[in-house]
Amino acid sequence: MSELAQAAIQQVVAAFLNKHDANLRPAPDDELFASGAVNSLFAIELVGFLESRYGIKFTVGDLDLNKFASLHRIAETVLAKQAASAGAA
Repeated sequence: MSELAQAAIQQVVAAFLNKHDANLRPAPDDELFASGAVNSLFAIELVGFLESRYGIKFTVGDLDLNKFASLHRIAETVLAKQAASAGAA
């Protein structure tokens, strides 16, 4: 995975999280759920944002909170979904 693409996605997601909470400025590996910064209800909003922003679709099987636990994991998940979508096309 491209580190540049990874960093770009992390930056976009961090900005989205910051809109939700102006004091929220997580580092790439900060645990978003464990810290209480994000809850499962907000995760649904985040999934919708990611689908819209990156043109991907998550299935029920994709909705593992571990995949959304940090900016780093979110970026990995988005890149994997994009790669899977490109491979299926």
